[in-house]
Amino acid sequence: MRLSYDSKNGIIEDPHFTPYLPQTGATSADIRIYSTASASSFVFSNRPTPFFQTYFAGQFGSLARTNGCQLVFLHLPVFAERTSPVLTESCYWPGVALTEVCMMGLPGAKLFAGLSEAQLDRLYADPVHFNENGQNYFTRLFTPALLQFYENHATH
Repeated sequence: MRLSYDSKNGIIEDPHFTPYLPQTGATSADIRIYSTASASSFVFSNRPTPFFQTYFAGQFGSLARTNGCQLVFLHLPVFAERTSPVLTESCYWPGVALTEVCMMGLPGAKLFAGLSEAQLDRLYADPVHFNENGQNYFTRLFTPALLQFYENHATH
């Protein structure tokens, strides 16, 4: 999406969209993968999940388990989480999918450290979705961690 977001005025269709890759100190090594050792980096709101979502998550988990697939849940930070030191999830996904699910993410406080509000605006299309700039930034950080995870958990 080549949309821009203005945290003060909302979504802006930008005819002069400019590619932007922020320079922060965040690296793939900073990514948090849920475990007992990293549990304090994750917060679960435990909001009630609609039945149909719970049902389909269980079906999806069953399908993955049956076919030997390892599931990974990526936390994509919304604009409101830009300064959060933790990853907030609605639920504990392995419990909903009824199978192993690797949950990984990077808290907004680390992901966006040192960026101004104007620079953050350049990464979002709206308050909950990255634009092309944000997608590129996130992908560059997470791809090495995803590849490493799958290499370590490959079933041959």
